[in-house]
Amino acid sequence: MRPHKEVQELINAKKKGETVESAEQPAESTNVVDLMDALRASVDQAKSKEPA
Repeated sequence: MRPHKEVQELINAKKKGETVESAEQPAESTNVVDLMDALRASVDQAKSKEPA
């Protein structure tokens, strides 16, 4: 079902006085990577391989 259609159905249900249950929140992602930390580690690794 398209999101627009779902929203319209919720609006229609509210107009009719029906109760609308809110959806459950998605689980928090635990596999988050800090891109700046990853970039710094990559740059540090590349610098350590360069001849001085």
